Amino acid sequence: MIGLTSASNLDFVKSLGCYDEVVTYDRVTSLPPDSPVAYVDMAGNSALRETLHRHFGEQMKYSGRVGLTHRASSPDEPALPGVKPAWFFAPDQIRKRAREWGPGGIDTRFGAAWSGFAPRLEQWLAVTEGTGPESVKQAYLDTLNGRVAPNEGHILSL
Repeated sequence: MIGLTSASNLDFVKSLGCYDEVVTYDRVTSLPPDSPVAYVDMAGNSALRETLHRHFGEQMKYSGRVGLTHRASSPDEPALPGVKPAWFFAPDQIRKRAREWGPGGIDTRFGAAWSGFAPRLEQWLAVTEGTGPESVKQAYLDTLNGRVAPNEGHILSL
C-alpha cells in the first residue's frame, strides 16, 4: 500500500509505519502506471485526483472521495480516465456491512481493529484542548494556513 502526502508531512507519514511506501504529491507520476489502482482521497485534492487518473488511466479501478479539506477547484470537474470518482459515505457503508455480517458483526470487527489501533495513538497524536471562540478561531486559521503539525489534534469547545 502506498501513502501519498505533502513534502512537509513526509517524515511523519513514514513514521506511522502504515504504508509499504510513501510518495509525495509531486512524485506520483514516478509510480509505474501499469498496475491496478484504488485511490482514497481524504482531502479532496482535485488537482491530485486528476493527475492520478490521467497517469493511471484505465488502471484506476476505484476512486473514493472522503473529505474536502484541500478542495480549491470548482465542483464541476472534468471527466477523467478510469473509474468515475464516487463519494464514500460512512453510514451507507455501515448499513451495508451490517446486512453482510449480521448481528454483532460490526461491533466484533470494530473492536478488533480498534484494539490494534488505539495503543498507537499516543505515539502518533498530541491532543490540545481549547475553549472559547478565540481558541476555535485560532485553531481554524492555523489549520487553514497549514500551521498545524500532522501529529496535532485539537479538541475545541465554544
